Amino acid sequence: MCLAVLALHHLANIPVLIAANRDEFHERPTQAAAAWPGEPRLYAGRDLRAGGTWMGVTENGRYAIVTNFRDPGNLLNDAPSRGALVEDYLRSDASPAHYLAAVYERGSQYNGFNLIVGDTSSASYLSNRDGAPRVLTPGVYALSNHLLDTPWPKLTRVKTGFERILQAAPQPDLPALYANLADRTPADEADLPSTGIPLERERLVHRHARSTGICEDYLDAVPHKRLNQDIGPGHGFSSGRGLAVVDSSHVNPRVGLWESGILLWKNRPRDFKSSSDHEQPVGVL
Repeated sequence: MCLAVLALHHLANIPVLIAANRDEFHERPTQAAAAWPGEPRLYAGRDLRAGGTWMGVTENGRYAIVTNFRDPGNLLNDAPSRGALVEDYLRSDASPAHYLAAVYERGSQYNGFNLIVGDTSSASYLSNRDGAPRVLTPGVYALSNHLLDTPWPKLTRVKTGFERILQAAPQPDLPALYANLADRTPADEADLPSTGIPLERERLVHRHARSTGICEDYLDAVPHKRLNQDIGPGHGFSSGRGLAVVDSSHVNPRVGLWESGILLWKNRPRDFKSSSDHEQPVGVL
């Protein structure tokens, strides 16, 4: 996962609303979001190489999302899968705070990560490049490849657009939230992050991130020579955008999950609608 914006306990009857981007190499096998074999209440994509997943939900409103922390100079070759952190939480009954307290104790085993886990009552955040986990109060948060709400240019723009869309109508306009993730506005060179790589390479990484929408964390792994060529979703990468919504207006939470614009799954018969068309369910965003 590369960028996610979350409204947590911020909207009436919607304790969780997540809009997220994800990029991946074509050669890394993945499985699209679906109910997991043996775990029909768990819905998520699957990393078929390392195991685990990048974002997932359960039918009772538990959710988790992980992003890589961009730190190309400090990678462990034998680190366990960060995606397993999402899977383990979704399979467990632990509260968000208790689960992250346990992960915190072994966090140094992993390459850099940001992890948000929650349910219909609470949410917590942990990065193994920061400090102890913390409970997230109601509000809007944005997560990319640095610490929570680090004001990197694209994160700031996408979060601002997300908040503007939520303020515009009483019910979230899901197609607008989905489109907001596609922002490719270039950043000024002065705003480029310092991640320990040479400035020339940082410029190349950012240029390709801007032109293709692929996040910088994945471009870090591209050889320098290839960054001088045209690369993009048709040249070794795939990109996708997803939304997750939990509605608690009824006794049992109602959960919907979209990937690449398609409503893949909802656990109860409720139509999640756009604010521009209150009569038609949003199946394709």
